[in-house]
Amino acid sequence: MQIRVLGTAQDEGIPRCDCECNQCTSGVVRHGPAISLEADDATILVDAPPDIKRAIGLSTVDSIVLTHAHVGHYGGLFYLGREGYDTDRKPIYCSETMADWFRDGNKAYYHLVARKNVELRPFVPDDSFEVGGVTCHPISVPHRNEDADTVGLRFEDGGSSFVYIPDIDYWTPKAERMVVESDVALVDGTFFSMSEVDGREVPHPPIPETMKRFEGCDTELYFTHLNHTNPVANSTSSAHRSVVKAGFNIAIDGQVISMRCI
Repeated sequence: MQIRVLGTAQDEGIPRCDCECNQCTSGVVRHGPAISLEADDATILVDAPPDIKRAIGLSTVDSIVLTHAHVGHYGGLFYLGREGYDTDRKPIYCSETMADWFRDGNKAYYHLVARKNVELRPFVPDDSFEVGGVTCHPISVPHRNEDADTVGLRFEDGGSSFVYIPDIDYWTPKAERMVVESDVALVDGTFFSMSEVDGREVPHPPIPETMKRFEGCDTELYFTHLNHTNPVANSTSSAHRSVVKAGFNIAIDGQVISMRCI
């Protein structure tokens, strides 16, 4: 199993439109959050942000798995429609509540279902399923669930395991175990400090908190889903250096992680 990191920014990417903060004007470029898994001659796309076609050709993807119903994670599905690739029954794996939302709560994307550009394959958190020759185990994680629930994903192939949790509001015991018991994990690194949000209620665990929580863990841990305010997104920043010095990693767009089969 090979993981290709397609995008590592928070939903809109970096730089953000009409933003003149230091990060957005410093030349940092990161695409919206997505990865692909390559196994058994199949390519699995996990999440589809609006800028996904800059990172991968959707016609080359065999199936898609979605974590939740925020536009930065599903907006790129638009390109599957007849105005774009016009795909034929592209399998989309998502939670039952998100599948219901596609059918009944989101008219724009419902057309993908009605015109058979996609085929929804709902799953239930805690029930494993097979996709592209890989076992996927989804769990519910806390996040803003205005339209559907949010899941973290654990992929298993040949004895190796990989976890993807781009969005979480706080660490639950189950989510912690999922990370600790896996070989590699890409997790929510939206903010480095809550000072980035000027006191607003934006419940993502800051990177130092997550580092403390997983200190001493054998998992190869990467931070992703970096907000445009997050200094860690800039590899020349002191914040970035502090994360690496502590033994953790900052995911990079285009990075490839090869998983060793045991």
